[in-house]
Amino acid sequence: MDKYDKLVESYSIQNKQSTDYVKLLSEYICPHIKTPAKILDNGCGAGICMYMFTKKFGKKATVEGIDINKKMIKEAKKFFKQAKVGNALKLNFKNKTFDYVFMSSLLVEIRGQEGKALKEAKRVLKPEGKLIILTTNHDSLLQALRNLGLKILGKYVEYPKQYTMKEMKTIVENSDFKILNSFYTDYTMGFFSGLGTKLSIPFLGKLSIIDKIFTKIPIINLLGRKMIIIAE
Repeated sequence: MDKYDKLVESYSIQNKQSTDYVKLLSEYICPHIKTPAKILDNGCGAGICMYMFTKKFGKKATVEGIDINKKMIKEAKKFFKQAKVGNALKLNFKNKTFDYVFMSSLLVEIRGQEGKALKEAKRVLKPEGKLIILTTNHDSLLQALRNLGLKILGKYVEYPKQYTMKEMKTIVENSDFKILNSFYTDYTMGFFSGLGTKLSIPFLGKLSIIDKIFTKIPIINLLGRKMIIIAE
């Protein structure tokens, strides 16, 4: 069984904690998107980030999603008919289709083939289109502590080794993309996710204020659990 088959429920739009989290995460991603726009969620899983984009932009954006995991797509299709099974290494879209290609923790799952996936992303992007990457920060102490908590609770799932910011930038630049912006985020918002806590959106909202402050402080910002890279 694919490890992600077991995580469908956790990543589902029906999981309120996950939807609350992406609503807050959208504050760091969506400002980099200009509408009207056509967005590809490349590696969309159960559609949680498709939800983020449609919730934020409504009819101002057309959102399509692909994922190689059939169970994830089955879940995503309950909410988005534009979600379908697909391979990031061979996208079934015409050249210059999208204004934005979004990848959330996709490249780490295809280590050694990142260049091929990014080449495909480049192909389906319009000439002035943007690539947005959201991925876990390998150097984050907070992520290490969260993983320890998950292990204690018996909820830890083994993932491939994550990237450092330097590694991720090198991979993107070696694929003929120009990096426009890069930063760390998620110091508190996602730390409790999956640890069995039942945090309300008002509480998470207060934590997001801390996140915004930490993002701007040198050295402390390196603790961020997530990295975001915007490129063209």
